[in-house]
Amino acid sequence: MQLVEGVTLEKKWEILNKEDKTGICYQLRDMVVDLRQVKRDSNDEFLGQINRGPLQDVVFADGIRPRAGPFSSVKEFHDWFSFLFKRLAASGSHWEGYELEDIPDPYRQLLHDDPGVVFTHADLHQSNIMVSEGWPCRVVAIIDWHQSGWYPDYWEFYKAEYTNHWESEWVQEYIQMFLKELRETFLVGINSYAASWGFM
Repeated sequence: MQLVEGVTLEKKWEILNKEDKTGICYQLRDMVVDLRQVKRDSNDEFLGQINRGPLQDVVFADGIRPRAGPFSSVKEFHDWFSFLFKRLAASGSHWEGYELEDIPDPYRQLLHDDPGVVFTHADLHQSNIMVSEGWPCRVVAIIDWHQSGWYPDYWEFYKAEYTNHWESEWVQEYIQMFLKELRETFLVGINSYAASWGFM
């Protein structure tokens, strides 16, 4: 680990003009493209931390829920969301005594199992993006990699939106400049699961 010189984008954002903000997003886009070029061993495909450990994303790594993977496929990753939902539903009085497979899940059908798997930072919040103190403003580093790993390709966009205020300029205008937007059905499905876990 090393000390990175600069300031967080979060601290500098308000003094940047539109051209600076757009330039930062284009730099981030190039960094994300490079990040997605990192390849897994084709003989060992999985979703999990780079060391083949469980995913550490704060959405589901809270010390209470079962470990998140590693998973052998996107389907298994999505099925795990369904398992958590059903497990929580089974603890309530309405579904008490039911087997998990007998509890309906209204959200699973919203998550198609066709996304690719890419290396993902999983927390591209402005507080984790270091920029130069002077001008021109340049991205100097992305920090805080503890949630990173192999995720479905939509996860970076979801988390970038999820960790910021929905009405913010960052979410409404800029994230889509450096990350591919999430399919609406995925957004509804993931947000529904997150809400059922108490995150929304």
